[in-house]
Order: sequence, then structure tokens, then C-alpha cells
Amino acid sequence: MQSRILIVPFVAVMLLAAGCGKSADEQAKEDATKKLSDAGKQMEQAAKDMEDAAKKGGQGMADAMAKMGMAVGGAVGEAAKSVGTAVEPVDFRELKALLPESIGTMKRSSAEGEKGGGFGIVVSHAEGRYRGDGGSVDLKITDPGTLSGFAAMAAMWMNMDLDKETDTGYEKTGTANGRRFHEKYDKNSKSGEYTVIVGNRFMVEINGNGIDMPTMKKAIDQVNLAKLESMKDVGVRK
Repeated sequence: MQSRILIVPFVAVMLLAAGCGKSADEQAKEDATKKLSDAGKQMEQAAKDMEDAAKKGGQGMADAMAKMGMAVGGAVGEAAKSVGTAVEPVDFRELKALLPESIGTMKRSSAEGEKGGGFGIVVSHAEGRYRGDGGSVDLKITDPGTLSGFAAMAAMWMNMDLDKETDTGYEKTGTANGRRFHEKYDKNSKSGEYTVIVGNRFMVEINGNGIDMPTMKKAIDQVNLAKLESMKDVGVRK
């Protein structure tokens, strides 16, 4: 009788697993991403608590800082779990070839690339600098390589709904053409940043000074994101 009692739930679990159609690895990554998102929300709340505590002369600051520490610790732990797939990063020369020659009226003043790391972590990136008409833009494309959980770490803020506005600027997250982005701009200094995750692997970052946000977005448009996305499985060791 006891063996029969054990077999029935075992069969039920097996049927449920077969019906869901997901491997243990896929489910683990989904769970890790959700936990990262939760940790991100906890960090956001802890930051608000710290800000409120500062306005009250420090009352409750210790508790807010403790909560922030727990949230950060949990995020780092989940990110570490998600780093499991061995990935050889794309040759930085291929990333460098995606940097546009110019952005609007700004010409590229320099371009560089690098592949390196340590402790079993290898990352490649390419970066271009653009100058002209009193403005400047730094454009960087990063392949986290062996940090296969990098996009999951980015999800801490990418998956949070953020829409903030002040007298001088704004900050928000969203989705454009199926890709998550983070956008921040200050009107007084005419400076800002725009970041997009491509293929759940690559990060394309724009930092601009003395220019408007449409110009920074134009820089993103001039990178062949479709080609970059086609590289998302390059170097993945299965």
C-alpha cells in the first residue's frame, strides 16, 4: 500500500513535467530571472526607504540599508546561479565592425575593441567615440560571453516598470521592437543615456553630452541590431 501511495503522486508529477514542455535548465533560468526581478523591486523599495529616512534625519536608515543589503545579496546569488552555460564571446572585431562611421553630423573620432577577463569570465566589447557641433557620444557594444546570466542580471532594472519625470528630465524603461530598453535624460545639461538588450545577450549602450535623445536613438538605429541579434548563439557550447 505504501509503495502505491508513493507511485501515484510520482506519476502525476511526471505527467505534469511532460505537459509543461520545459527542460529543467529552462525552468531554472526562468525561476532565476523572476527572482532577479523580485530582487530588483526590493532594491527599488529599499532605495525609496533610504531616501525617506534621509529626509527624516536618518530615522530608519539602518533598517532600510539592511533591506538593501539583503536584496543585493539575493540578486548576486541568483545571477551566479544563472551563469552556467559556457559561451565564447564574439570576436570584438565583429562588434567593432558594427559601429557606424558617423552619427548625424558627428564623425567617429576613435574606435577600439577588446576581449579579456579573468577567473573564468571572458567578455568582449567594442566602443566608438563621436564628436561634432559641440556634442559627443560614446557608443559601446558588449558581449558578456561566459557571463551567460548577464541579461538576467540586467533584468533587475530592465524588467521593472519605471516612468519618472522631474522638472529637468526623465527616466524610464520600456520595450521597442521587442527589445527592452532603459532611457534617461537631463534637459539642462543635454546629457543622457540609452541602453538596449539585444538577443537576450548583447548590451548596446549610448552615453551622450550636448545632444538630444533623438540623436542618441539615431545612433542605436545605425547599429545593425538585426545582425547583432543573429549572433546570439555564436560561441554557445551545448
